[in-house]
Amino acid sequence: MSLPYRFQDYKETLLYQQKHYSEPFYNQKNKPLNPRGLHKIFKEILNELIYPAHRFSLHYLRHTFATLLLKICWFFICF
Repeated sequence: MSLPYRFQDYKETLLYQQKHYSEPFYNQKNKPLNPRGLHKIFKEILNELIYPAHRFSLHYLRHTFATLLLKICWFFICF
């Protein structure tokens, strides 16, 4: 596959994603990934990492991100 075709594929994918901007994750068929599919992928990754998948969730990850972000912002505001 030559570079112009790759670029054309990239442009088409980008245009498609811009039309469906509310969908942040896509599957291999370039379709929006539903929450159940994202949850399944998350659990599979946890199982591969030998973490107990029942102890973690995407919601837990969201709270962890928010907490870390607040700590970083607090550090830069106070110092």
